[in-house]
Amino acid sequence: MRRPILSARRLALCLTLCALPLWGQNPTISPATLPNGLLGSAYSQTLTASGGYGAGTYSFSLNSDLGSLPAGLKLSAAGVLSGTLTPAGTFTFTVLVTSTETSAVAYFPPLTGSQAFTIVVVPAPPNITISGLPASATPATQPVLGVSVGSAYPSAIQGEITLTFAPTSGADDPNVQFTTGGRTVTFQVPAGSTAAQFTGNAPGVGTGTTAGTITLTLTLTAAGVNITPTPAPTDVLTVAASVPTITSATFVPTSGGFNLLIVGFSTPRNMTSAAIAFTPAPGVTLAGNNTTVLLSQVFTTWYESSASARYGSMFLLTIPFTVQNGTNPQAPVASVLVVLANSQGNSAAAGVAF
Repeated sequence: MRRPILSARRLALCLTLCALPLWGQNPTISPATLPNGLLGSAYSQTLTASGGYGAGTYSFSLNSDLGSLPAGLKLSAAGVLSGTLTPAGTFTFTVLVTSTETSAVAYFPPLTGSQAFTIVVVPAPPNITISGLPASATPATQPVLGVSVGSAYPSAIQGEITLTFAPTSGADDPNVQFTTGGRTVTFQVPAGSTAAQFTGNAPGVGTGTTAGTITLTLTLTAAGVNITPTPAPTDVLTVAASVPTITSATFVPTSGGFNLLIVGFSTPRNMTSAAIAFTPAPGVTLAGNNTTVLLSQVFTTWYESSASARYGSMFLLTIPFTVQNGTNPQAPVASVLVVLANSQGNSAAAGVAF
């Protein structure tokens, strides 16, 4: 009988069929969604597939009955969407993927899968600029900024303003920041509107107390697309080097006289001297009514120290004085007038009376 020979052949055929990969599974396409695009810009995305008969057997095409690609965009058989987006709008289309069994013994027909996609092509952004800020900024102020939108836009715009600071000398001044805190602030422009909206009040820019350049840079997105023009819109504020500013001057009595405490800032981060004039109390004659205190080394040490970094160019200067030949150390002096000098010149005089 020949039955054993026939059974062996059938067994070999069964083993061949059972070894074929992923039998009966239609392929799927990734990713599930595609990024949107900017009108007039290059676009390139690669689709991949899985399932079917395995990697290397996939071919991509469009289902012409279910939508169409944006004009200027093509789909290659390898799954690459590429081209230049020419019309603005919303485009829905369906991609087909075919998996073909390519082994030496091909017993099965191609397997297919499909995926629907939507691409939103947004137009070029309107003219959006930062407004309301002076080109030359006064130190230790907080000018309020605005955002000017030239024309309405069909999609909602999300905007971010980033602040950077380049000091003329020394370390960064952390006090140069938005009044809302930090160095970034966000806003939005509703679709069809020309009004930029901040969360809460429009922020101000803290100009700090250090000479340097403050740069504000805009970043814009719409429908998930970066629509920031090239170059990005910026606004620049300059904090110029200026003479010292004395914000307060006070006396603190000591056992043998007094300390003169001076608070202020010096935008170039240097100081040369303090000129001090004493007004004697009635009926008192002072041995000397004026003195000059050299400050260059003291302030160089201060501004180069890590301790000063968080204060910008602000300082608290203590000048001690002793009074001789008097039962009351402060009695001979009625008031003091002080003028500070840096590389830019002399400050306004600040006076303090006992």
